[in-house]
Amino acid sequence: MVLIARPMNSGVILSFIWKSISLSPKHTALYCPSERNVMDYARTAKKITAVLFLVQSLSSAGFIAVFTINALVGVELSGQRALAGVPEAVRVLGQAFAALAWGYTMERIGRRRGLAMGQVVGVVGSGIAGAAVIAHSFPVFLLGMVLMGMARASADLGRFAAAEVHLPAERGRAISNVVVGGTVGSVVGPLLVGPTGHWALGVGFPELAGPYSVGSCSGGWRGSWCSPH
Repeated sequence: MVLIARPMNSGVILSFIWKSISLSPKHTALYCPSERNVMDYARTAKKITAVLFLVQSLSSAGFIAVFTINALVGVELSGQRALAGVPEAVRVLGQAFAALAWGYTMERIGRRRGLAMGQVVGVVGSGIAGAAVIAHSFPVFLLGMVLMGMARASADLGRFAAAEVHLPAERGRAISNVVVGGTVGSVVGPLLVGPTGHWALGVGFPELAGPYSVGSCSGGWRGSWCSPH
């Protein structure tokens, strides 16, 4: 029985497998990972987790800033208080249905490319939602919400990418580290609503359009972190 380290289809993610083979001692030595290789794997896993922590922080800040005002925008664009919850309902439905699709997509193209693709969808969704607020179009705004829900589903899968690059005994801590990044963003996000609203007014846009710029900017930054290049 020898321990072989091999890359999974998901790119840089590593897994350890046991395989029963008959090899001479000389060949066996070639397959046994050295202490240096094990240290390299651990260093790579920590680097990936740190990047995912930053991605989750930016992602959560952008999403929460937008989610804070979705109900207000719903009333403003529809003209009916009874429809205040519709934007969030549409966003959650988009997130729920997209989760399964992202799972199959990442299985084929890898976590890193899947996360980057999700951030691109989020940037487009934020842009559409912000433009809809400026144009005062409720249906277009709901389209933006669907795309932002899809992006959130992709971002939430980042915690499992952190788990996959660690040994079983360390996966719980890796997931918790990424979740903490989301908590940091959840605290910062609402604090950005006021300043971005004032910025929007300063450039001649509706005040409620400001927070959607946070989603677009943070999505671009986190997308660059997740880029396969």
